[in-house]
Amino acid sequence: MSATLSKSIPSVRIKERRGAPSINSSGARAEGDIFVRGFDRFQVPLSVDGVRTYLPADNRIDMNRFLTPDLAEVQVAKGYVSVLNGPGAEGGAINLVSRKPTKEIELEGRSGMILDGDLGSVGQWSSYAYAGTRQKGYYAQLSGSIIDQDHFDMSNDFTPAGPGTLGFAQGIAEGFPYENGGNRDHSDFRDWRINTKVGITPNATDEYSINYTNQQAEKDAPLSVDRQIVPAPPICPTRTTSWPTASPSRDGSSMPTHARGSDCSSARKG
Repeated sequence: MSATLSKSIPSVRIKERRGAPSINSSGARAEGDIFVRGFDRFQVPLSVDGVRTYLPADNRIDMNRFLTPDLAEVQVAKGYVSVLNGPGAEGGAINLVSRKPTKEIELEGRSGMILDGDLGSVGQWSSYAYAGTRQKGYYAQLSGSIIDQDHFDMSNDFTPAGPGTLGFAQGIAEGFPYENGGNRDHSDFRDWRINTKVGITPNATDEYSINYTNQQAEKDAPLSVDRQIVPAPPICPTRTTSWPTASPSRDGSSMPTHARGSDCSSARKG
């Protein structure tokens, strides 16, 4: 969700994390968070077309993953909200309302890309398509969107860890530079979303609809370059994050989860 939401609605602030700082409220996963009157995502439930969104593990919803091309509006309730929104709504509630057709035939499509500064390669591309119809007594729509990022560029002024870096002389940074400039390591992600809606409007005041939304995401989380060093073994507080990956469960099946690793842990195993 765009940061313009925080500019247009008082008491709402969005914190986007494309690269994980060493200290931040979104943690090492480089997740976006939203604050309503000072309450974060744990006290501000998120719904899509009125249906509460949950995550099965720790319910840490990444606000950066929600695509918005097919949204008609973002409803923000601050403070007291209906108990129909479920528990944990001390700060309010957010509802993402998908688009509905208003004409007999509606077709829309767009795509775009982001090139590197030297125009040498494509860092990110996106695409969106929408089709809908509104007839007497009913409407239907289908939409899909995707955004795929391979990398983004580091600044030309970025200097990798070297002799002038804090801790390098003590051997802390030596051998463990986890960003060498150019394309940002572990900055890739892919988000896609499919939404369909069929509604019946028997009269001017009543509406009954069936909605289906499928949203998937894959991402890495780059390490912070605030200090540009990774402490040597056995101290390894830094890590990269990839999601999802298949990990075995107790019954032998696989389940999506987070995978974490670092140059430090790899060196220790060797």
